[in-house]
Formats: sequence, C-alpha cells, structure tokens
Amino acid sequence: MNALTTDAIVLHAFDYLETSRIVRLLTRDAGVVSVLARGAKRSRARYGSGMDLYAEGLAEISIKPQRDLHNLNNME
Repeated sequence: MNALTTDAIVLHAFDYLETSRIVRLLTRDAGVVSVLARGAKRSRARYGSGMDLYAEGLAEISIKPQRDLHNLNNME
C-alpha cells in the first residue's frame, strides 16, 4: 500500500455499515478517488469536520493498487 498526503475536497459522502462512511474526494494528486473512512460516524477526533460536504482539507490516503476503494487514514 502506498501512502498519499494531498489536498482534497469532499464531493459526496454516504453511510456504510454502523460506524463508517464512504467518501468521494477530489484530490490534487490523484484526481477523484473513493475512500473508506472507518469509524467516521463514531468519533470526530480522527476526521473532524472533514467529512462535511464540500469540506477542504489535507487527506492521508492509503492507496491500494488495482482497487477502486482506498482507506482514509486522516482528514484535517
């Protein structure tokens, strides 16, 4: 897995299971990517207000080669 830290804007977000969200981000380096934000509905400490629609911030993404859904580690 490759780590990517880049500027991002939240384009779309929806709930996934009980505690997670799937978020579509527009990033400066990777274009539009879909990420899984584990525990985003449970704790605001990790993601803050970065999960709101059209929020801008610095995203830490774990890129999985050959996959369409990546992991969001942090959003400031």
